[in-house]
Amino acid sequence: MTNGRERNGSKRNIILPMVILITFILIIQFPILGISAPADTNDTLVQVGDDFIVSFDNGQTALHPSIAITPTNPYTAEKKVAGRIHAVWDEFSLESGAREIHYSMSDDGGASWSGEGRDNLISDPRQPKSSFGDAINPSIAVDSHGIIHVVWAEHYAADNTWEVHYSRSFDELGNKWTSVEIGDTLVSRYDGGGSDAHEMSAPKITVGISPGAEGPDILHVVWSEYNYESKIQEVYYSCSKDIGQSWSGNGKNIMISYRGEQGQGDAYDPVITTTSESGKVVHVTWIQKQVGNYERIFYLRAVYNDGITWIPENEMSITENIPDRMLVSDLSMTSYFRDIHLIWQQTPDEGKAPEGWIYYAGSPDDGEYWTTYDQEVLPINNNDDFNMPINPTIAVTDKMEAHVFWSELHEESVEIHTSFNPAPMDDPYKWSGQEGDIIISMPDKDLIADANNVSVALDKLPDGSWEPQVIWDELNNDKSKAEQNHEIHYPPTKTWTLSTTVTGSGSIARSPDQDVFDDGDYVLLTANPSAGWSFDHWELDLGGSTNPYSLLMNSNKNVRAVFTEDPYIDMDANSVSGPTACNEGDTISIARSFSNTGTQDAGSFRYGLYLSTNTIISTGDNLVYSTSYSSMTAGATNSGSDIVPLPMGLTGTYYYGVYADDLYQVSESDEGNNWVASAGTLTITPREDVSLSIGWNLVSIPLVQADTTITTVLTSISGNYEIVKYYDATDSDDPWKTYSVSNPSSLNDLSDIDHKMAFWIQMKSPDTLTVYGAYPGSTVTTLYSGWNFVGYPTQDTTKTVSQVFTGTNYDIVEGFDSDDPYYLTVLGSTDVMVPGTGYWVHVPSDTPWTVDW
Repeated sequence: MTNGRERNGSKRNIILPMVILITFILIIQFPILGISAPADTNDTLVQVGDDFIVSFDNGQTALHPSIAITPTNPYTAEKKVAGRIHAVWDEFSLESGAREIHYSMSDDGGASWSGEGRDNLISDPRQPKSSFGDAINPSIAVDSHGIIHVVWAEHYAADNTWEVHYSRSFDELGNKWTSVEIGDTLVSRYDGGGSDAHEMSAPKITVGISPGAEGPDILHVVWSEYNYESKIQEVYYSCSKDIGQSWSGNGKNIMISYRGEQGQGDAYDPVITTTSESGKVVHVTWIQKQVGNYERIFYLRAVYNDGITWIPENEMSITENIPDRMLVSDLSMTSYFRDIHLIWQQTPDEGKAPEGWIYYAGSPDDGEYWTTYDQEVLPINNNDDFNMPINPTIAVTDKMEAHVFWSELHEESVEIHTSFNPAPMDDPYKWSGQEGDIIISMPDKDLIADANNVSVALDKLPDGSWEPQVIWDELNNDKSKAEQNHEIHYPPTKTWTLSTTVTGSGSIARSPDQDVFDDGDYVLLTANPSAGWSFDHWELDLGGSTNPYSLLMNSNKNVRAVFTEDPYIDMDANSVSGPTACNEGDTISIARSFSNTGTQDAGSFRYGLYLSTNTIISTGDNLVYSTSYSSMTAGATNSGSDIVPLPMGLTGTYYYGVYADDLYQVSESDEGNNWVASAGTLTITPREDVSLSIGWNLVSIPLVQADTTITTVLTSISGNYEIVKYYDATDSDDPWKTYSVSNPSSLNDLSDIDHKMAFWIQMKSPDTLTVYGAYPGSTVTTLYSGWNFVGYPTQDTTKTVSQVFTGTNYDIVEGFDSDDPYYLTVLGSTDVMVPGTGYWVHVPSDTPWTVDW
C-alpha cells in the first residue's frame, strides 16, 4: 500500500517515509513557485557491483521498476522491433520537486539503455505541480501495435488521497509521452471528498488484444484502495478502449471484490491478466483477509465485449483447499493463450515454519480449474537457509516454461533469486529452486546493497527461444559516491562454457547446440543412449536422472551422461565352410559356428545353412539344412559340422552361409550379425540320369563333358554295357563307328562321345546312366545332306519336333521305339523331343542347326 500498509517485511514498505522526507526537504530548499533546481544531470554510471544500470544516476533514489517487451503482433506475426525492452520506475525529480515516473528503453537486448544518459519522464513534471504529490509504483504494458502504456499511483497532497494516473507514448521509442505534453490522464474517479482513496495498492495494467488488426487494444487496470467512509479496502477496476484517452473508472470506480454479508475483511493487492485467443477474458486475483486474521487468495473473471461483464458466480478462493492457516503477500500472475499462472509468498501460521515460501497455482482452461484443488502445493524455492523470499514475479513462454524471480537474503546482502520449471502444471516437483536457488544479481562484497522489487518479462528471440529480461532496484555499491542512492539494475552479461562427456555408449544433444552461453541462459540436455543401452544418470556438475534436463548456465559446466548396457540376446554367426566342388544331389559336410554374444539367455530358435549367389546371406537364399535348439545361454558358442544332402536342381557356384535364428524367433539387440558367408565358393556340377533297358537303347549326352572319353562318360554303367555305335555323316566311306567292350582296342574306331552326338548302346541289364557336366550354351551343329545321327543338347522338355528343327528344312525325324524291329519310329511335327535321347534327322542339303534353350 502506498501509505505503508503493505505487510510481511516487504522492502517496499519503507519507501513512503523516505519519499515524504525527501519531498519535505525539497519544498524547504526550493520555492514552490519559480523553482530553479538544477537539471537531472550527472556522470553516466553504466555498471555498479558488476550489475548493469538501466537508470541514469543523478544521485536520486530509483525504486519500484516494471518491465515489458514489445510483443509479436498476432495479426502480422512480426515484432514491431526485435529485442525492444521497456522499463519504468519512480524517482525523485528536481524539475517537479516530487517523485515522478521515469522511463528507459533498450533495443539491443539489454546491452545498452537510453536511461544510461538521461531518463525520460512519463508523469507530468511541470512546475508548479498542482498536487505537490508523488507518482510511485508504476506498471507498464505494450500492446500488439507497439504502443507503450503506463499507470501509477499519484498522491494528491491537498487532501492526502491517492488516484490512478496514466500516460501513453506517442511513438514506440518512448521519446514523447501524453502526460508530459498535455498532463496525466486520470484512470480512477476523483471526488475530492471522503470517498477518495486514502490508501492505494500499486495499480496493475494489462492489455487485451482488440478484435481486429486495425482496432486499438483494450487496456485493463486494477488496484485496491481504502477510504475513510467505507473503512475497508476493496479491489477496483477500470478499462479503456481508446488507447487510454478515456477510462470507465472516471465516471465511477468499479468495485469487484465486495464480499457482502460473508464477514470477510480487507481485499487488497490485486493482479490482472487476460487470456483466450482474442484476449477477451479478464482474470483478477487478490488477497482477502479472513475471519481469524489469516488470508486467502480470491479469483474473479470477466468477459469483454465492447464493455466488461464480471461473472460473480465464478468468484472462488484459489487456496480454499490448502488446510494451512497462512499469511499471504506478493501475488504475481501471467498467462499465455488459455493458461494462467499464479505465484505468491506465503508465511504459515506461527509455529508451523520459521520463514516463508513461494507457491504456485495454475489453470489450463481460462480459470475454470486450478491445480491447487487436487495437487500437493509445493514451494518453488528452497528454504534450507530459513531466509524470507519476497516480491516474487513470474513469466511464462509459449511452451509453458515458467521463470520465477524474487528477492532473498544471500550471505550479507539481499539478491535476486530464480527458479525454473519446464511444465509447472504437469509436474509441480520440477522447480529447479527446490534443489537450490540460482542467484542472478552480483553479490556485493564491500557493502550490503539490497536488490529488491524485481520485475520480469520474456523476450522471444529470433531462433524461437525465450530469454527472461529482469530488472530490480538496488543500492549502488560504489564507495566513490557519497549519496549511495538506489538505481535500476539489470543482470550482468557473462558467458559460460559447457563441456559434455559420456560413460558407456550414447550421446548428449544440446538445444541450443552451442558451447558458449550467456549467463542465465538455459540449455536443454538430452541423453540419447545407443541401441542396447539405457541412460542411467548425470554426473559432475549435474546430478540425478531427469532426462531431458534444462540446465541453467550460471557458471562453466562440465556434464557427463552415464549409460548402462541393457540385458540383451545377440545371436552372432561366426564362420561357415565346406568343399569347393560337388555334383548335383551329392551329400556334403558343412562346418559352422555361431554364438550368443549377448548378456541374456536365448529361448528356442532355429539356425539354417544356406547357399547364396553372393556374400550376403538372407532367408531368400537356398536353404539346404536347418535344425532347432531349445535354448542357448549367454556367451555360449555352438560349433560343429552337418551332413547335408543337396537337392536335385541346385547347380552352379554358391557361397556357404550360416544364419542363426533365421526365423526371427528371438528378440535381439542386433539382427544384423546373425549371418555370415564363407570366403570360398562351392561349385555344383549338373547331373543327368538316363534310364536304359536291356538290349539296344538310343541315347545322347545333354551335358557338356570336360572329358569325352567313352569309358569316362559311361563310368556309372561300367561293366553293364557291351557295344556303343555312332553314325558319322561326314565319313561317306565308313560312317558307322563302333566301340565294343570285348574287342581289342585296335579294332574300335569310336573313342569319344559328346553332347552333339546320338549313339546306340547295348545293355546287358537295365541300368541308369548318370551324366555330370555343364549345361550347354548355344550349340550349333552342321546337318549334312541326308541322314544325321544327333543328340538333343538341352534341358528343355517342352519343345516339339517342328520347333526344334525350325529353319533346317528337315523332312524326316525318327526316334527310338523299343517295339519296332529296327527300334525306330517316324516322329510327327508335334511330338515332344526329350533330353538324353538320340535322333535321326534327314535334310535335303547341308544346313546349320542351332539349339540355344
